[in-house]
Amino acid sequence: MQVLTDAFKLGYLSNRHCAWFGAPVLAEKLFHPLTEKSVSDYTSKHGRTEGLDAPSECGAWWYRFFRRDPAYVTLGDVSDRKMMAFRRSLMSFSQSVGLPLIFKNLYATLRIEPIAHHVPNALFVVIERDWVDNAQSILKGRNDALGRYDQWWSVPPPDVDALSKLPPVQQVVGQIQSIHELVVRDIVRLGLEDRTFRIRYEDFCEDVQGTLAAFEAFMKHHGVELEHRFDVPSQFSIPRSIKIPESMYEELKIEVTKRKRRADAGGENSA
Repeated sequence: MQVLTDAFKLGYLSNRHCAWFGAPVLAEKLFHPLTEKSVSDYTSKHGRTEGLDAPSECGAWWYRFFRRDPAYVTLGDVSDRKMMAFRRSLMSFSQSVGLPLIFKNLYATLRIEPIAHHVPNALFVVIERDWVDNAQSILKGRNDALGRYDQWWSVPPPDVDALSKLPPVQQVVGQIQSIHELVVRDIVRLGLEDRTFRIRYEDFCEDVQGTLAAFEAFMKHHGVELEHRFDVPSQFSIPRSIKIPESMYEELKIEVTKRKRRADAGGENSA
């Protein structure tokens, strides 16, 4: 998100906008965080960035339109009134910044159907990461935020109750698998393949410019011409250190291998 909003002139919810989540248009008119944007430092902590013009997930803005619990939302779970307000907020924000809008919010992975229906020109960016690295990051996040590994943290998929009964490593790997499968299923079920841009985190870090070129071509294919903003790094290093107890890390590798084998076998059987 930081790279995309540095590389291209895109509208997005910044930390300044999020402080005014009930009226981000007013924040833009008063403070102009997007027109006065500075180059990102490409750091964040559990998805939170520093700096008033830095991108924000801004959950408070999203919760104006979507329920908190359960987090997975289908078309039948939203009200027309809330969705009309959602569209009005998007349109007014887009007009105020005069740019294509891009949003990053983890919980949006569980709101694909109503977004696709009520914003029919919406495009989707799906980022996938190595499961071991992803799961380790979640476990570390749990310990950093909650002081323990066995308490649920971050996005709850529909099977959260069943997952919560499992040991920590199985919980987080199941969380990743469940959300991944749900996103893939919804994209296929809703016929959104052509409207979806897929990125592997490792490929992006290795070849930032190649990913940006592919993203720009994807947007152009859908009638959105992007203007360039700043130069961005050509690569990012991927941390490979172990950030959780080594025994837990070894258990994590075994669990990921086991689940992927099971998923592959299931795919072959269904084929």
